[in-house]
Amino acid sequence: MSAMGRARAMKIVITDFESEYSAEMKDGCTLDEVVTELKGLLVCCGYNPKIVDQYLNEGEWGLTDDE
Repeated sequence: MSAMGRARAMKIVITDFESEYSAEMKDGCTLDEVVTELKGLLVCCGYNPKIVDQYLNEGEWGLTDDE
């Protein structure tokens, strides 16, 4: 619990010129849950779900398996 007595949470917000999309996750959520919420927000913004999956699963970080 935080100092205010509430459980902590994570919030992701995407704002464009006309709309705002947000997702809240409970404290202790997994990275998989965060990525799933981010994908959902991008789809809400109008991106194609297959393209979102392609870009977020592509490994653009350039890391090797040892890193």
